[in-house]
Amino acid sequence: MKMKTQLTALFAMVALFLASCNTAPKAPEALNLDSVRVEIQKLEDAYAAAEKTKDVDGIVAYYSDDAISYNRNEEPTSGKEAIKKRIAANIAKDTTGNSSVYAIVDLFAAGNQAVEIGSWKSLD
Repeated sequence: MKMKTQLTALFAMVALFLASCNTAPKAPEALNLDSVRVEIQKLEDAYAAAEKTKDVDGIVAYYSDDAISYNRNEEPTSGKEAIKKRIAANIAKDTTGNSSVYAIVDLFAAGNQAVEIGSWKSLD
């Protein structure tokens, strides 16, 4: 009887051990670069539209609260509110009427992350 109890306990511990083992994690699904390209281009078109209509909130919507914006010949601007103030000041000073068009030059993916290399043209 003692042997039967010990075997049952051993079997139960082995079963519990095997049940608690983690299975190998699934590899992340590869990104569909065509759909990512379309999604990024839509975001860039919306950003350009907000710039063209001088919609500060529409532009700043693309920045996180702790963003840092680097501009030519200016000190970096830290934080969404500071970036919003800088954009609003630049829009108020703008008399050129120029607008920008953004385009995807290349797109790379690894796992579930993508990196886009882009360009822009300034139009008058």
